[in-house]
Amino acid sequence: MPGTVRGILLQVTRFLFYLLRVETTDVVSLELFEDVGVEFADGRKIAEQDKSIRSANPLADRSNPDYSWRPRLGPWQAVPEPDSVTDNGE
Repeated sequence: MPGTVRGILLQVTRFLFYLLRVETTDVVSLELFEDVGVEFADGRKIAEQDKSIRSANPLADRSNPDYSWRPRLGPWQAVPEPDSVTDNGE
């Protein structure tokens, strides 16, 4: 079911995309003659099939918790000694 919902939301997203870009004389349709259709005033048409093929949410964090994506500075990282840090106000 989530895949079906994702596909429908993709169609709605594409519908809104076209709706915001066309002229007032053009017609944008959802599930009329294709998933998303555009009929321009000059007679041209766009018939768009929208499919969602993802089986997982690309925004979900499924990375290995033992692996860190933070840059590893290794020998280039300089950690100051506690006594060497001074306050500029003194």
